[in-house]
This record gives sequence, structure tokens and C-alpha cells, in this order.
Amino acid sequence: EEMHPGAADRLLRWREAAVIELVPPISSPAHPHLVVIEPHMDDAALSVGGRLLHRRGHGHTTILSVVKWSNFTSYLTRGQDFLNVGEITGLRQLESVLAARLLGAEHQCLDWADASLRSWPAELWSPATAERFRREPQVFTNLVPTPKDVSLLAEQLMQHLNILAPDELWIPMGLGNHSDHRTTRSACLLMLAEKRRRFSNVRVSMYEDIPYATTLGHSAQIHVAMAGVGTCVVRDTEDISDVFEEKVRAVSVYASQFKVSYIEPVIRELAEREGGARGKLAEAYHRLEGEVHLPLEWQLSRESAGLMALRSGMRGLVTERTKCPRMTVMALPSGSLRKWETDSESIVAAFP
Repeated sequence: EEMHPGAADRLLRWREAAVIELVPPISSPAHPHLVVIEPHMDDAALSVGGRLLHRRGHGHTTILSVVKWSNFTSYLTRGQDFLNVGEITGLRQLESVLAARLLGAEHQCLDWADASLRSWPAELWSPATAERFRREPQVFTNLVPTPKDVSLLAEQLMQHLNILAPDELWIPMGLGNHSDHRTTRSACLLMLAEKRRRFSNVRVSMYEDIPYATTLGHSAQIHVAMAGVGTCVVRDTEDISDVFEEKVRAVSVYASQFKVSYIEPVIRELAEREGGARGKLAEAYHRLEGEVHLPLEWQLSRESAGLMALRSGMRGLVTERTKCPRMTVMALPSGSLRKWETDSESIVAAFP
């Protein structure tokens, strides 16, 4: 504006057209240090963007993404051959750095691949694979976390947190069935359970994963599972009415993943639900108090009721196996890709 009078009007018009972002100059103190762990590069902005904006400039904030490598964009479902993992990953990282700056944070990333790439390697993807993903995304993403992955991720997170030294830690609740969200949630809980002394003075809370928080009842079920192993979880909400539009603006940076016209109604509906009859807009979170313990994975699953019924039925079969010299297990085709080897190992372990 000093160099070119009238430039401010042009810049504001460009901002309104989403051509540019205007990042406020903020100088944040080094402490307290808040670390937010997110499965994918967009989960923090979607789930806790409002709460982060409230803390902007009041401390140091780091958003730590688990998944780095991805071939997913919203254009993947449009039948176009946009599958270059390197290009898409680079784009998503640039989006994350910008969104983090708007939220008053810095962005860091681990080196994990998206669930869809872990279940079906990048070199095997084609427009036909993308079409199958469009029709059945759960085939690629709704996989049960393996103990090996959970343990490995817990170790890697611990290494990074030793360096970051957070005063406060926000972790995903793992709502829904997406493998990356469930694996991240369980890895965080395993890390907290195994390193109790290291995190004894760190405030820890779980946030509700958006958009998966639209599934009613799952967070309450996780509360029950956590209480069953002796972990106290206290639910609360934070009014974000004053920064809601700014949160939507930060979320809009992830244009490779979704458009504002699609995601804003989802965010608003959940914020209105948490705001309640007060007419406010809010984000929900769950404080972990006392010692943390990791429940069994099936207890945290959205399908826990069905798994409990299956467990009861299987117990009868296990009892009968002492009477039967031979048992045949017929496995019907499931939705999982490239998981038969792992699944068959589980069956053999149960029925040697």
C-alpha cells in the first residue's frame, strides 16, 4: 500500500476470491508448547481449528501429521488420472504449512503412507483402481490396525515428542472406521500407557475426528472402553463462535481435498450440535485424567457390539475344538485388499 496506493483494495479482492491468503504477523512465546497429532494433513484444522485459533499467539503450537505420502485428492473420484504420489504429497504439504500459519502453528510430518497406499501400492494404481475407490472407498481404508503398526507408530511418535517436549498434547479419538485414524489413536494411547512418567505433567486430551464425528454414539462407546481399563475421560466443549468463519477460511486452504461448499455445512452442523440450545458453535474434546491404559482394539471399534457377538460365538467353537479332530473354516470374500495373509495367520493362531 505504501508503494502502490490502492493495492490494499486489490489484495482484499484477491483474498475474497481465494486467490491469496493474508497471514497475520504473530510472535508467539516458546511456552506453553501445544502439540496436536493428526492422522492426515487436514484433520487438525477440521477438528480443532477453532480451539487453535483461540490459542494463536499465546504459546507455541506444532501440528504433527502422521501420514505424509498420499495419492488422494477430491479429483481422484472424478475419473481423471491424477495419481502422482510425489506431486500430490508435495501439494498437501504446502497446503498444511499455509493452514498451520493461519492457525498460528508450525507443521511437521512423519513418513507414513496413506492407508489406501499401504493396502494397494502406488505402482498398482490406475484409473480403474481410482474408479473402484470411488465406488468402495472403505475397501481401501477401513482396515483393522495391526499391533505391529500401532507399536511402530507409538515408537516414532515418542521419538518426535522427546524433541518437541510438549506441555500439552491433543490426540485423535479415532472415530469412524478409517485405519489411519484408528492406528494413530491407538498408537498415541499405547505411547501414553508405556511412558506414563514421561507424560505425567503433560495435559492430554482427545479431539473428535471431523467429519467422522457425525457417527453418533461412537465417542460414548470409547468412553466406556477407556473406563473399563481404568482410564478417566471427561468430555467438554469450547465455544468457537467468534472464530468459526476464520476456521472455515483455514480449512478452505485444503482445496485439493474438498471444496468449502462441501465441507462447511458438515463443520457447521457438528459445531451447532456441540453448541446446543445456546445457539453457539463449539468443538468437543475429551480430557484424559490419571493413568492412561490402552483397551483392546475391538473394544474401541465402532463395530464393537457385532464383534462382541462374534466373540461369544467363537468361544463356543474354541470349546468344541477339543472334541473335533478337524475343523474347516470357510472364509467368505471380504472387502479387504491384500489382507488375506494377515487374516489367515490370525485364524491359524486361533484354530491350530
